[in-house]
Amino acid sequence: MMNNENKSNLVLVYEGEISKEKGLVTMLETLHILSKKLKNIKLLFIGSFSNKHTAESDKRFFENYISKMNLTNMVEVTGWVPYKEVPRYLNSRDIGLVLLRLWCRSYRVSIPVKALDMLSCGLPIVASKGNIELENLIKKSKAGVLVDSENPEDVANTILSLIGDSNTVRTMNENAINYMGKYHNWNILKENLSSVLEEVYSKR
Repeated sequence: MMNNENKSNLVLVYEGEISKEKGLVTMLETLHILSKKLKNIKLLFIGSFSNKHTAESDKRFFENYISKMNLTNMVEVTGWVPYKEVPRYLNSRDIGLVLLRLWCRSYRVSIPVKALDMLSCGLPIVASKGNIELENLIKKSKAGVLVDSENPEDVANTILSLIGDSNTVRTMNENAINYMGKYHNWNILKENLSSVLEEVYSKR
């Protein structure tokens, strides 16, 4: 990533179900804060409003907020995208956002696939504290920063710090790709699974 003074656009990206549970409010409020400080910024949502319980209210909030805050031209929603096409949208973006609410049921004890997708594409991640496996991923990969997902000012300041430090971002880019190649390579995972299955079979 380049320093914002030399960059035509800073593009933040989120992947997955668009809902308040997955951090919609904080992402939009963060964008609003950043829009006052940066001339060229965009937020890309790769996904759709698909929560069967809250989709209508989430979409209504989204539309009202971006209209009220004059963010319409800074936000893009792809709608549903086939999974194999997700990397095409992630590539060439700048920072991935995984700002799950602390009470988000989906990821209390699991790693969000969206975070792995972002790391695979070399994206540094700004991620929420409080989700154990997500925190472990960010710490082990050294490819992101943990923030208070309930505090858009904290998120915005973290993003500003990142775009002002190209060396750190470059290191995170490299760390992300290296980590995924070492720990989430299918060949390695296949070998590990084979070892586990052989051990289980030998004990029968």
